[in-house]
Amino acid sequence: MRKLLILLLLAGLLAGCRQDDSTPPEATPAADGTSVATDATAEVERYIAIPSQALAYKIGALTIQRLKAKAKTALGDKFDVREFHNQILNTGALPLTVLEKKIDDWIASQK
Repeated sequence: MRKLLILLLLAGLLAGCRQDDSTPPEATPAADGTSVATDATAEVERYIAIPSQALAYKIGALTIQRLKAKAKTALGDKFDVREFHNQILNTGALPLTVLEKKIDDWIASQK
């Protein structure tokens, strides 16, 4: 929710919107043809259309951070961040419970 609020604020500030504007003004494009305000608007619209996406992303990120800390604690000096990343990424998208089981099995195999 905080990220969404920041994006809303930035989109309004960068586009020069005021509360009484019924339509946002045209954003000034950058040299490469893109616009920060347009990019921020796209982000905001995505969060409005699919609010669960931001929540799912955050839960996944927190789970991976927790698993990394767990692996570091369990393996100590044997912990290899590159191999941890390989374990996270090499099977593609997984339910978080399956990913946790996979990391637990990997930790056990590294001891």
